[in-house]
Amino acid sequence: MRYDVRSIKMTVRFLAIGLILFGIFGCEGTLDMSDLESEQTALDAQPVVSSPQPTATPLPTDPGPADTPTTEEPTEELPEPVAEPEPEPEVPTRPGPGTVVEFTIQQGTGASDWNSKDEPVVVYVGQILRITNFDDRDHQLHSPGDGPVDHSSRIRPGESLNLEVMRPQEQLGDQSRLYDHADGRSASFWLVSHP
Repeated sequence: MRYDVRSIKMTVRFLAIGLILFGIFGCEGTLDMSDLESEQTALDAQPVVSSPQPTATPLPTDPGPADTPTTEEPTEELPEPVAEPEPEPEVPTRPGPGTVVEFTIQQGTGASDWNSKDEPVVVYVGQILRITNFDDRDHQLHSPGDGPVDHSSRIRPGESLNLEVMRPQEQLGDQSRLYDHADGRSASFWLVSHP
């Protein structure tokens, strides 16, 4: 539906003038039609400008070589993705003193290593190391005087022994400082003790 711009402007002006007069004179005011007629004459003198209507441009159905652009359109370079920062390694919470760390000497260990250097027992100073012997022979932990735990008494098959972790031992050398007292370094016990 198309509206005549001139009639819309005239209607708006009539309403505006009416509101102004109503505001000035209230209900008792009168409307002078000569003022409105002069407004209409002024409106008639203005040229009417109509906005152009959009027209549809048909799209080519089969572009031929003549319709193909000869230059490439510029492509927008996208920024390189930013790598997510690697998460910080999880630092274990230091356990409180007196917590027990269990280690088991497995059945069939005999005169060989109790565990491997690649998988040492990890403890903290103040914890209790509980060694349980499930082997079919006695074992006894040898520890030097400045070792993380004291030299132990004999641990019979099926028995356990609690040792307090008293000193740090964070570096593992080529040979373990802890081993089976009866079998020597061929029966090493690998342990890391943090302060």
